[in-house]
Amino acid sequence: MPGRWPWIKEPLLIDATIGNVVKRNRRDFSAAWIDYRKALDSVPHTWLKRVLELYKVECTVRDFLEQQYMGQWSTILCHLGQRMTAAKNHIRIRRGIFQGDCLSPIWFCLCLNPLGT
Repeated sequence: MPGRWPWIKEPLLIDATIGNVVKRNRRDFSAAWIDYRKALDSVPHTWLKRVLELYKVECTVRDFLEQQYMGQWSTILCHLGQRMTAAKNHIRIRRGIFQGDCLSPIWFCLCLNPLGT
């Protein structure tokens, strides 16, 4: 099935090359790969809150973002134009960053930054 998973080829080639160099030079090596494709969907809101604390964001701004901003994130399930839940039963979103939101790129960078240190 050529071309089915084109994004896999490059990391596999890199892994093979690094493995050969490490083996030839008899060195230890550790590596980690981060898959960014679904990264916006997988960031827990608890980590967003922790990152704001780590970067010492002002308490009033942090409270606004946690309670008024992220606290309002919810959705309603619909099928063929009909709501599957009552109007009052919004499903709270506790994981992920909204794509298209003006703060999403900033939060995404803030969330990944501690991983690189």
